[in-house]
Amino acid sequence: MATNQDPLGKGLKVDSLRAFRSKLRILEREIGRCLEDQTDCCGVTVAQCHVVLELDGLGGVNLKALADRLELDKSTLSRAIDSLVALGLVARKDDPENRRQQIISLTKSGEGRVSEIHRRCDDYYQAMLARVPTVDLSAVVRGIGLLAEAMLAQRKDTGQLQCCQETAGKPGRKANRGAGKRRKAE
Repeated sequence: MATNQDPLGKGLKVDSLRAFRSKLRILEREIGRCLEDQTDCCGVTVAQCHVVLELDGLGGVNLKALADRLELDKSTLSRAIDSLVALGLVARKDDPENRRQQIISLTKSGEGRVSEIHRRCDDYYQAMLARVPTVDLSAVVRGIGLLAEAMLAQRKDTGQLQCCQETAGKPGRKANRGAGKRRKAE
């Protein structure tokens, strides 16, 4: 059984760490529900939503650059792009600078869908954040950013994707499975 010591030396005891993890699990479930509901009503999957929102910010881009940005395998992303092309939300055109590549961009219909996604999500998050006391709002927004950055840094520095990932050097454990592999789209 763990003691209530401060393993990080940062004033965070095991009980506090476990309370944080409990709240994080609630947040994970609510974000999952929210993403499913918001994208379903906009007629796209969560993975497709991430693609069109990224394209909205980038404009036209080749598959490799988009895969790098989304940290997805190119073949997985290509299937998502194919489905978005079939829906009329994304277009592919030959890259004038490199005929072996194609430029992927939103169609007018795709731009309209992205506007609808933004409108619905902005409305939802504005209403949700209105429930946070004004005095705490900037701390919440800053804290989410810091948490996201810390999670990215943890994965990039260690290759660790989850807390129960097996590590090298411990008896009866294997080296990090999948460390360095790109995640697959849904």
